[in-house]
Amino acid sequence: MAAGFTVRNENVPLLIERLQAIADKELGDKELLKTYKADLEIPIEKVREIPMTTLDRLQPTGMGNPDAVLSPEM
Repeated sequence: MAAGFTVRNENVPLLIERLQAIADKELGDKELLKTYKADLEIPIEKVREIPMTTLDRLQPTGMGNPDAVLSPEM
C-alpha cells in the first residue's frame, strides 16, 4: 500500500509540523522498535555450526510474526 502527493517547497515546514502532530497523537505512547526481515538460505551442513542461542535472535515469532523455518529443501 503506497501513496504519493506533491507539496510546494514553501509548505514543507507546515507539512512537517502537521505530520509531527499526527505522529505524536497516534504514536506518542507507543514503544517503537526497529524490525528486520531476514530471508536467506543456509546449507544444512552449516546449521550444525550455529549455536542455538544465535537462533534466538530470530525472535519474536508467533503471535502475528511468522515462525522461523529450517528446511532441508535448501
